[in-house]
Amino acid sequence: MIFALIVMAVVAKILHGKGYTFERMIPFLLIAGIIGFIIPVGPILAFPFKVLGSVFGAIFGGLGGAIGGVIGGLFGFIGGILGAVFGLIGAVIGIVFGAIGIVFGAITMVFIPLVIIFLIVKLVR
Repeated sequence: MIFALIVMAVVAKILHGKGYTFERMIPFLLIAGIIGFIIPVGPILAFPFKVLGSVFGAIFGGLGGAIGGVIGGLFGFIGGILGAVFGLIGAVIGIVFGAIGIVFGAITMVFIPLVIIFLIVKLVR
């Protein structure tokens, strides 16, 4: 509505400068006011900023994604190497303690019953 009034004022100023009287300006002012009221001024004024925002968003978003991908890939590689190293250390520790557990299990299952049987045999004889 305000834009329609502004358009009508501009048209009136132009026509007044050309020597038109107010009565002759009325049809032109009505047409200019209707056109000014129908034209979507806000979206037209915002369009360049939307385009620039989209372009800058795409550029900086792409750069941020690329940089983030490279940094993430490097840290992922470092994490993979550290995971492999600590995984090998954990596997060695697991094998060593597993072997110790097998030895203690064998002693518990074989040696202790043999000692008990040996003591019983010694006491009986």
